[in-house]
Amino acid sequence: MENVDELFFQAFENNPTGMIISGIETGKYQYVNKSFLDFFGYTKPEVIGKTSLDLKLINPEVREKIYVKLRKQGIVKDTRILVRKKSGRFFWAICTMQIVNSKNQKYVVTTFYDITKQEKKRKQSLNTNKFLESVLENIPNMVFVKDAKDLSFLHLNKAGEDLLGYSQLDLIGKSDYDFFPKDQADHFVAKDRKTLSDKVILDIPEETIETKKGKRILHTTKITITDENNNPVYLLGISEDITERKAEEKKIIEQRDQIAQLLAFQNIILNGTDYSIITTRASDGIITSFNKGAENMYGYKAEEVVGIITPAVFFDKDEIRAHASTLSDELKIKVEFGPDALRIKPRTINSIDTNEWTCIRKDGSKINIELSMSALRDNENNVIAYLGV
Repeated sequence: MENVDELFFQAFENNPTGMIISGIETGKYQYVNKSFLDFFGYTKPEVIGKTSLDLKLINPEVREKIYVKLRKQGIVKDTRILVRKKSGRFFWAICTMQIVNSKNQKYVVTTFYDITKQEKKRKQSLNTNKFLESVLENIPNMVFVKDAKDLSFLHLNKAGEDLLGYSQLDLIGKSDYDFFPKDQADHFVAKDRKTLSDKVILDIPEETIETKKGKRILHTTKITITDENNNPVYLLGISEDITERKAEEKKIIEQRDQIAQLLAFQNIILNGTDYSIITTRASDGIITSFNKGAENMYGYKAEEVVGIITPAVFFDKDEIRAHASTLSDELKIKVEFGPDALRIKPRTINSIDTNEWTCIRKDGSKINIELSMSALRDNENNVIAYLGV
């Protein structure tokens, strides 16, 4: 028996878990082990014969609640409590208390272990979860989570509620078939099943969905969330509402088609006349269009001149020089010899400038023409091109 008592004492004294044996009536500590003293920073003489209230180890109200439960049940397991060290520093511990009988006397055996590190990790995890939840709730795209087993909704963020017109409570535990037309629900479920079976990130560039606010077009990405054994647990979906973007794209395409039709009509008109019609860039005078009439008049093909040269090549240099001098006197500004002599008057006084010229064709022959030059302007009156007819 003495050997058993000695073994019990050794197990008690060297247990890595803090242990206390106290009287059930008084609560005074009769035995404490080394781990208890190390945890709390006391010596044995400082605690024997004292209670937890004397040492201010625990909040009195918390202690009373635990003791009430202990007297009723005889044991209180794994209670998470905040305890105080001799230094005054608090830490979290898991405490278990049990009433035991020994030699017709009742004692309370208390064990506890420090969970400060676990508690810190738990709080970090909670903070991380709160952060992620805050991100999910505030991103502008719809985010939803489904159960991998039955594809019932588990979560819907605020953007999703606004988009669909349903609250998260409306969707939780329900499936696509409870809210959307069967053909749409079939489509969503098929994509869900493919994502889960292939365990891939599935990108759906465009899909239509009926909402309480009408038909919308979504760009959706679906992702499989697996457990530690790589088994699907959740389906995560992220959907961007691209309805307005698609409408704008359609509008741009329609406008582009209209412009193409107008340009085609313009070419029909330009190429259906015997008049020479040439347009040039406002910045450098380079030819931007050259109709059939111009080809016939000057002997050049459009591809030989458009984007390559200015109309100055068609004019007699002496006439250009003389015209620049005349304009300098008329406009009271210095007009340089070159292409600008043909366009400065329409630009500065915003009128059509008509003159007779001797022009040189590609084959070197000369012809007499009458040229009317005008400046083409945008809505802000900036010159964007010049037109010569």
